[in-house]
Amino acid sequence: MKGIDYNSYDLVLKVDGNELQLLEGNIKLDAKLLEKEKRIENTEKVKNRVFIKVTLENSAFKYEIKINKIRENDDETFTNLSAEVFDKNVSNPSGKLLIDVNNTDYNINFLIDGVYSGNDLIDRILTVDYRNKPSNVNLASVYPNVEFIEKTATNSLDKNQRVEYVKISIFKNSDLNNPLDEKIYEFSKIQK
Repeated sequence: MKGIDYNSYDLVLKVDGNELQLLEGNIKLDAKLLEKEKRIENTEKVKNRVFIKVTLENSAFKYEIKINKIRENDDETFTNLSAEVFDKNVSNPSGKLLIDVNNTDYNINFLIDGVYSGNDLIDRILTVDYRNKPSNVNLASVYPNVEFIEKTATNSLDKNQRVEYVKISIFKNSDLNNPLDEKIYEFSKIQK
């Protein structure tokens, strides 16, 4: 990953084959095995769900990473295969995460939650950079304070780069004149 500094991220997750690795600098701290889709008489699909929740504790962040493996059967029932949880505490958090995928054929859904203080969601933006995301890996969040930015191998801007802005508004019921909250995000995108 030339040009990307692992140390500028609170959390670095790398998918390598059937392993989900938690990295610290260039050191692999932990690896969890992912479950592959199994084909038997009745086709079953396994979804590897990686749920990331952040809790504010004093001025530090506690990242909780929960890995769930769920089998979806043809009769629309679900079987929970296993769940594993690991944590990482960050004393001076940047709110930046990196997800890097290296040639996997496993189905993985990354679900990024917001930042909580107790049970309350707080107004702190999490930035999720990602690289090499294939179609069988999905990134999602239900909260507007998480933004996803595709990361290239270099951090420098070039002459073909322009800036795009995206505004996300939250409305109550159908009252579209009075948003409860609005956020404007800035995205850099390379023109082709």
